[in-house]
Amino acid sequence: MEKMQGTIFNIQKFSIHDGPGIRTTVFFKGCPLRCWWCHNPESLSNKVQLMINSSKCTLCGKCVEVCPNSAFKIKNEKELIYLKNKCNFEGQCAYYCPTDAIEIVGEVKSLEEVMKEIEKDKVFYETTEGGVTFSGGEPFNQTEFLLELIKESKNKDISVAVDTSGMTFWENIQKTTDYVDYYLYDLKMMDREKHKKYTGLDNGLILDNLKKLDQELEGKKEKSF
Repeated sequence: MEKMQGTIFNIQKFSIHDGPGIRTTVFFKGCPLRCWWCHNPESLSNKVQLMINSSKCTLCGKCVEVCPNSAFKIKNEKELIYLKNKCNFEGQCAYYCPTDAIEIVGEVKSLEEVMKEIEKDKVFYETTEGGVTFSGGEPFNQTEFLLELIKESKNKDISVAVDTSGMTFWENIQKTTDYVDYYLYDLKMMDREKHKKYTGLDNGLILDNLKKLDQELEGKKEKSF
């Protein structure tokens, strides 16, 4: 059986702004919105990417030397050329770059690999009423991987928060409501036209999902009494 995998671009330890207590925040790659003010533009694509900061590049040629697929070349000793179609994102270029001008953004990780990182800080969760927060990008862009991580976290008695824009099918959110302790619902703005202008999509689905989520959680609360 093939192991479940997802694309993650960061796992941030000791987060104190992504829910109660001390938390580990797992950032998923991929987002349907294109907000003008996006704080994590490296999260927009759901694919592993290579990014080059040309202001840091000294044209030393180390990337040309170490790349096994000849994805780099220096043109006229003045310009670094990156041949994306030849790149397989092995990362030697980023590792050996002396000025950190090259960065591999995103990594395909298994369920076990992500859980191993989450569990490392379990003692902090227990003493501060913290836990894990799944963020992005948009974590519901990888719903099945997200759902399995949520379930596994709950199996380990780890509190779960999901930071979402709400831009996904309701069925995706509904799959998680039996397990998630906190939803950090990132509603960008109420005006539909402004939302479309500044994020690329209108907020109709987002608002509908918010109403449904509120009703779903209220129903579960009533049943618990």
